[in-house]
Amino acid sequence: MSATKQTILVTGSSGTIGTRFCERLLEEGYNVIGVDWVENKWQSSVQAVTTLCDLRKEEEIAELEKQHDLSTVDAIVHLAANARVYELVQDPTRARDNFLSTFNVLELARKYGTKKFIFSSSRETYGNIDKTPCAEDEVRVHNCESAYTASKVGGEALIHAYSECYGLDFVILRFSNVYGMYDDSDRFDASTDVGPSTTDTGFDVDPPDVASAETGDTQPAPTGDPTTLALHPNP
Repeated sequence: MSATKQTILVTGSSGTIGTRFCERLLEEGYNVIGVDWVENKWQSSVQAVTTLCDLRKEEEIAELEKQHDLSTVDAIVHLAANARVYELVQDPTRARDNFLSTFNVLELARKYGTKKFIFSSSRETYGNIDKTPCAEDEVRVHNCESAYTASKVGGEALIHAYSECYGLDFVILRFSNVYGMYDDSDRFDASTDVGPSTTDTGFDVDPPDVASAETGDTQPAPTGDPTTLALHPNP
């Protein structure tokens, strides 16, 4: 996909991944429509292209549609989610948020004819199976051990359905142990060693590669920065 006049809608543009991803898109000359329910506290350039919108609420989505011509969107990158597994165990309504926002964003894609869709899933979809490495087609419903996992497996299933019914061309990225410069959560302290990490699936990998991917045509995932490369599957 050429960066020339391409418009990318990024949900979760104020998050850890979303902020850096939007920065990269802007650097490469894409037109970016960021969507988040909170302002971006890290980068003014990303905040400038971010529209505040709660993707659970139809009335706020309607306002988003008034503010932007979504028929010009070439690809949607859906990063928005409640992502802390334990928090969703404590409050499973946060998983409902994930289901609903994913459905509503897919409906925007269907309504406006956006055929390219990238979904931020999780390695949690593999569950704690006693096998490494895991292949992309080894996600199972019975692997769900939390409401968070269910929201990601369900999201993937819905995307497959939209592909079958409406011709959606999708890439699913299953991130693991994401961290970076835009993360001020309490997951790490000052003594944390932020070097090459080991994922829950047992691979020693460099930080940008901590992901697996599934595409609509089941081709192997590219190497490198997975979210950006999903827009350029055949460099």
